[in-house]
Amino acid sequence: MSTCSDLSVIFDKISAQTLSLQQCLKAEFEALQANQFETLLSLSEQKQQLVNDLNALDATRISLIEGEHFIQSLDELDSSHQLRTHWHSVQQDVQKCQQQNAINGRLLHRRNELARETLEIISGHQNTQATTYGPEGLKQNSGHLLNHTKA
Repeated sequence: MSTCSDLSVIFDKISAQTLSLQQCLKAEFEALQANQFETLLSLSEQKQQLVNDLNALDATRISLIEGEHFIQSLDELDSSHQLRTHWHSVQQDVQKCQQQNAINGRLLHRRNELARETLEIISGHQNTQATTYGPEGLKQNSGHLLNHTKA
């Protein structure tokens, strides 16, 4: 097989894996919303395996064309620019996965914060630190107010 067809096959495999990962991430989001924590465990394992497979495919891609000028090398192999178009499609699919994973991570973090805050209220050990939110929407401690004061 030629490098051009090898790359095309790798791009197809990466596309299939990213589609599976997108479906897994969507299922993860739905499980998070529905508080289906047992489902999250199996989805987490599935997600990790898909990411491992994608990393292996990317290592194969890199082994086929080494160097800093990947797009230029694609154009040299394929004057029709189909490989370049396919590669850009793959990159967009991967970016969608990254975006959904970030959304899921923020939702999971928020659920964790709510659970922690609920436990603090129930246990009577409330956090008395003033907090603000950073640019990522995560709480940041900004100092201590009324330390060791109980209501």
